[in-house]
Amino acid sequence: MFYKLCKFFAVAGVLLCSSTQLFAAEKKVVKSNNKPTVEIPFDDSVEKVPLNFRANNPVSIYIALNKNMNKYEKTEFETIDVYNKRMDELTKSSLIDKVFINSTISFVPTLIDETSYDAENGMMTVKIKNEIIFDNNMGLKASKIKSTPIDADNIPKAVKAFGADNGGLSGIEIFKHLQKTKKYTGTNAFGVKLKVTSKTYDIFTIAAMNDGKIIKPYSDISFKIPMDSETAKDAKEFGRLLFIGKLVYPFQGKNFSQTSATIDSPTEIFEYTNYMSMKITGIWYYNGRSGVVYHKEAL
Repeated sequence: MFYKLCKFFAVAGVLLCSSTQLFAAEKKVVKSNNKPTVEIPFDDSVEKVPLNFRANNPVSIYIALNKNMNKYEKTEFETIDVYNKRMDELTKSSLIDKVFINSTISFVPTLIDETSYDAENGMMTVKIKNEIIFDNNMGLKASKIKSTPIDADNIPKAVKAFGADNGGLSGIEIFKHLQKTKKYTGTNAFGVKLKVTSKTYDIFTIAAMNDGKIIKPYSDISFKIPMDSETAKDAKEFGRLLFIGKLVYPFQGKNFSQTSATIDSPTEIFEYTNYMSMKITGIWYYNGRSGVVYHKEAL
């Protein structure tokens, strides 16, 4: 198994895979007549999200960062002052298309974990998970099911730069892609044979370098928004979350976890989490059809 990055295209909020793959698997191509979008910064001064709005593509941004990390990383031979001066110069050149390393960018998660309406109190609750990417205390990806321990040498960079005091690193999942599925017959230590389904996922996440009342390590991000019932019906169907911010050091990293199949749960799961470290400056809840912004949370 080898690891290659692929390109995806954000089309009306849906990410479509091109012919390049992340793993050594039979090629599967989703064809589209849509041309790749140009990555542009986000203007957070707008009152309303533009019609036909497309947030930044997390896969495209991650690939661009990965390609340029030799330029963005601080070397052991640089003082902080020398590094900062070099980074000031790099901000004058594009990261990808019209996005620079210090641009304000935005991401829309493909899933929101909860939207519920309380008619009696006229209140909409919106919730999304701030999931554990890496748990530094346990030495493995936190889960209710057994996972493969992470090598000490494989501790994600952002944990060393930010999350060590918090015991690890957490982030918001923007996009999860089922890259490969296969079936095989497995045998346990007692000789029992079992049909196993193996699934490989690529996950693209923003590691929020924030620690405040809204974004807390390992805690769900939740809002309560006053809203009348008619507006709530529309928001329930077309509501989207928009995360706005800037990329910060160490910019990107990756983590791997494996969940073994059992008799009770004969599914084997491989997860490759690709994360971008980002200082979140705002979270908006908006209508994906009309562009109306229901709520803006400044951080």
